[in-house]
Amino acid sequence: MSRRPPAPPPDLPGFRPLQHLGSGGFADVYLYEQDLPRRRVAVKVLVDRVVSDDVRRRFVSEANAMAQLSAHPSIVTIYQAGVAPDGRLYLVMEYCSRPNLAVRFRREQIPVAEALQIGVRLASAVETAHQAGILHRDIKPANVLVTDYGWPALTDFGIAAQIETSAEQAAGLSLLWAAPELFDSEPRSDRRTDVYALGATVYALLAGRSPFEVPGDNSAAAVVGRIERAPVPSTGRMDSSPQLEQVLARAMHKRAEARPRSALELAQALQGIERQLGFPPTSIDVRDSLVSGPVGDEAEETRVRGVITIDEDPSSRRPSATGWSGGTAQPPAEEEPQRSPLGLVLGLVAAVAVVGVVVGVLVFGPDPEPGAGPSASAAAPTDVLPPVVPVAPDDVECSLEGDELGCAWTPVEGEGVRYRWAFQERPAESTTVETPRFAAQVPEGVTPCVSVQTLVSGRTSDPVVRCAA
Repeated sequence: MSRRPPAPPPDLPGFRPLQHLGSGGFADVYLYEQDLPRRRVAVKVLVDRVVSDDVRRRFVSEANAMAQLSAHPSIVTIYQAGVAPDGRLYLVMEYCSRPNLAVRFRREQIPVAEALQIGVRLASAVETAHQAGILHRDIKPANVLVTDYGWPALTDFGIAAQIETSAEQAAGLSLLWAAPELFDSEPRSDRRTDVYALGATVYALLAGRSPFEVPGDNSAAAVVGRIERAPVPSTGRMDSSPQLEQVLARAMHKRAEARPRSALELAQALQGIERQLGFPPTSIDVRDSLVSGPVGDEAEETRVRGVITIDEDPSSRRPSATGWSGGTAQPPAEEEPQRSPLGLVLGLVAAVAVVGVVVGVLVFGPDPEPGAGPSASAAAPTDVLPPVVPVAPDDVECSLEGDELGCAWTPVEGEGVRYRWAFQERPAESTTVETPRFAAQVPEGVTPCVSVQTLVSGRTSDPVVRCAA
């Protein structure tokens, strides 16, 4: 199927078109310069000749949803909506010049600290939407833009719906990020469906792939089968932690009722992991009405654009919101739910292929071209100094006696220095030690090779790999 060429940009009073950013089946996105106030904006324009009344309704729904939520720092700001002189509907919104998260996680390994920070901020945005009675229903890395200041910004509310969603509405989904209940014979989505997609998005930032994407067969039927029946695999990140893996597994539990009850609970669980790993906790930005109980005078110092910041760092303030904590949570045993027959699944997939074209229009350009946008190096946040990478362990030596492996190395100087090691074939099963040595039994069938890193204030050095002689 050939791509539709973009329609000419409409003539909008007070705006000057600069370049085409991207296209979908039913809309084009352009970069415009606004005359007053002077700024660059992204303008999403419906293509009149191919849209139905239903697509128009979705477009208006997107405008209304984003307008209600635009004050949140992690939701793309909408400036205005209207009808162009030629009759086409358009949205004027914040222009995010950096690569979106789908581009980033495919290109580079995102640090654990940044993935957690993004997860907390996005969960705050989703909680705000839910409290306004709006489901996003298409949360995925491609729908998370990045502002010029490095903040994630959720966009594309084109299939947003009220909190309870009927079966026919649930067909508009992105397969790789869809919760299992969307493939039921009577699909239905609620807050926990968005929680699943949030977990899948954070997972992708860590793993560099969607949760059920594997080498080999990634056909629609194969992916649906894994989503419905396969356990959530490990991210494979040595610098992750078992607790983080548990939080993500619970967020993507097969049974919706076993997931966190809200996006706020997921944000709090991720915030707890930040503290466990030694990272500064990311603030949770939600409306005042979402916080139960008094928050004290300190809350006045943490307000951001009409929201209250929940900082659960005990060294700075008392917790002002409580909920599920993922620090010690164990995912409940999963029961395989009743699923639709393959014919229905493939029918849903066919619907995805059609509806996905409608909702796939994003407010960002394709991969940056020379001279057309920021370089890949511009993807790092500009409002934070780059972290200092700890010194890697030196002179690591390992020996094997029977099935017991012992390793030692030269201590790294400094305060708060710890070390993290793992068998190279099992990177997710890492262990943190205080001293520059360890002894461990080599699991059956595992090569006696380990990866060792220095850990300081939650930051890890480059790994050093050694095998026993």
